[in-house]
Amino acid sequence: MPTEHVARDVNPGARHGGRLDAVIVCAVLGICAVIIAGLAWSRPTTTTSTLTYTQSGRLSYSAPASSSSVYGSAGVTTGDPVYGSEVSALTVSYSYRFRAASPTTTLNGAEQLVATISNGEGLTRSIALQPSVTRFIGESFTATGTLSMAVLQSAAAAFAKAGGGAGSGTYAVAISPSVSLYGRLGPAPLSASFDSPVSFSYTGGNLLPGTSGASSGGGGQTSFVSSSTGSTSVPAGQPATLLLGLSVSNARIASLVVLLASLLLGGLAGWPLLREATSEEEATRIAARYGSSIIEAEAVAAHAGVVVVELGSFEGMLQVAHRLECPILHWGDAGDVYAVVDSGTLYRYRTGPTLGVELVRRSGESGTLLVRPHLTEAARRHIVSDRGSALIRGREESEHGPKG
Repeated sequence: MPTEHVARDVNPGARHGGRLDAVIVCAVLGICAVIIAGLAWSRPTTTTSTLTYTQSGRLSYSAPASSSSVYGSAGVTTGDPVYGSEVSALTVSYSYRFRAASPTTTLNGAEQLVATISNGEGLTRSIALQPSVTRFIGESFTATGTLSMAVLQSAAAAFAKAGGGAGSGTYAVAISPSVSLYGRLGPAPLSASFDSPVSFSYTGGNLLPGTSGASSGGGGQTSFVSSSTGSTSVPAGQPATLLLGLSVSNARIASLVVLLASLLLGGLAGWPLLREATSEEEATRIAARYGSSIIEAEAVAAHAGVVVVELGSFEGMLQVAHRLECPILHWGDAGDVYAVVDSGTLYRYRTGPTLGVELVRRSGESGTLLVRPHLTEAARRHIVSDRGSALIRGREESEHGPKG
């Protein structure tokens, strides 16, 4: 009689597989939500536009001199070298202007002309050309200060003394307007600074304008005009978009909703799997991990020649099922029984108490035995031994005839 398997209606493997699929889908959705949230929260919700502006200034200086001096009656003018033997003080002026294409409200600021002398070795000294910081209102101003040649000479002598020299070195001098500005540019607040120094050198008591190698002419000349450009960003009033026309604001909300939903649903689907996978009962752990590879059965009927092989672990059962390419059957009685049936051999693993097997003939089924997992191991060995002896006697009688 062929082997029979009566399948149960409930398939826990499919149930576990469905839960695992749900957890994977929730995990993928959660990862996508995190990526979109990162992009959305790293960008502004509205578009911006850039407003540019320019700050510029021009330095000039002058000093009176006698008509008999090298300067003549015109005196010292911008671009001339300033000789300490002829000039005691230099009048310095700086004209500043702010320009922008966008309209500005009232601008306020503060400025102070400052000269800085340096020995080129890290030591500097600042000399204020105005008695105090001067405030201004508007987009332009003109500041005037005085640079004393005696103060420059004193600073140079101090540097020379510190370095062990006689005061005949060359020092760098820079004159700067030091402007700070604040107000509004269009709808945006504005805060800017402007500090573009004009370079000179001081040597032997004389102040000489620096030279620019880019200027035309043999020795070049100092550029007394300087400028700088800045910008500020203002909202343009239009919502910023992220993907497929979705606004950044909606992307933030949607990503958070999807993330929370995926965490909640993933937790609901994954909690039973986690609980079963960490259960102390081996049958529960097997169902959680290998449920999709197990077929539920009610009973197993086999021929009289069936050989029962007891396996010591479920991993061994998996190896047998894989090698024979047979399904793993499962039923429960006084414990959970897992079996693979192949050509008269029953491979079995049980998680409950040690059970035996009773081979009993069914009425009306000649030569058919029923496997019942409820006997002790000793009884099982005894029955199997008796069955083996009976089979041997049957073969001898068939070959040689009955004895006696």
